[in-house]
Amino acid sequence: MGEMANDVEVPTFKGEGTKAKVIFEELARLLPTHGEAIVSKVQAVFLFKVFNHGVYNRPTAQSQYAFWVLDLKNGSGTVRQTDKSEPCDLMFFGSDDNFENIMTGLQNPPVEFFRGHFVAKGKSYLLAKLRELKPLHADIRAKL
Repeated sequence: MGEMANDVEVPTFKGEGTKAKVIFEELARLLPTHGEAIVSKVQAVFLFKVFNHGVYNRPTAQSQYAFWVLDLKNGSGTVRQTDKSEPCDLMFFGSDDNFENIMTGLQNPPVEFFRGHFVAKGKSYLLAKLRELKPLHADIRAKL
């Protein structure tokens, strides 16, 4: 069973065919060697709910979404996929395309949040901390 998102039932899936899955796989590869410096600056756990059809924070009736946890609070950081919402410092809800633009440095997370391009719940000031991933942007873009 899926969850409700903006009054539309959105079934969950594993992220197959999404840019988000590629980005998280690349983050999982890069964090063991680059994560310690990032974790020391960020100190937060993010939950990402990314949907595959629709724009900004508005899924369509055909949308499905996947959940990932990005732990930038412990060790050198970790990425893992989950099948439901979990406790976190900040939850991101948005489209695959919008997520790609934020995680590759093409969009500024706080600016896009205030434009309404995605939903953030929790400690919204942590959106600015996503910019600490900047040293990884080139490697992430190369995988897309």
